[in-house]
Amino acid sequence: MLLKSFTYFPLLLLLLFLSCSKGHGYSLEKKNITLYYEDEKHSKIAEEVLLVLDSMNLSPDHKMDIKLQKKDTKFQLLLIKAEAYKTEVVDFDEIKLLLEFQQLLNEKVATFRSSPCELAIANNQFEVIEIPNPL
Repeated sequence: MLLKSFTYFPLLLLLLFLSCSKGHGYSLEKKNITLYYEDEKHSKIAEEVLLVLDSMNLSPDHKMDIKLQKKDTKFQLLLIKAEAYKTEVVDFDEIKLLLEFQQLLNEKVATFRSSPCELAIANNQFEVIEIPNPL
């Protein structure tokens, strides 16, 4: 009986591990920012995005998750909407900041010059809520 339970133990551990993983593919982390990406080919792009964020001295006090994904001929960078952000409407100043950030990414990240990147506001499951400046 004891031998039988040991054969199921590795399977139980595997199921536990898979159920606890976020399931967003690959990830890189730098200064409280975790950037997820789905395709291993995009690791270099993810590194460049983190370098741009680092050059902006963006280092949040709390953990921040973002996700890079390919959509047709462009990329999307999904930013999770903060819980403190109660209003559904993005005001002009916020749109302006997001537009400037989007332009900076498209200038600094080599791949985004030929396949541009748009920013999207997402929920904590990386489902798009709004795209302030669609490309």
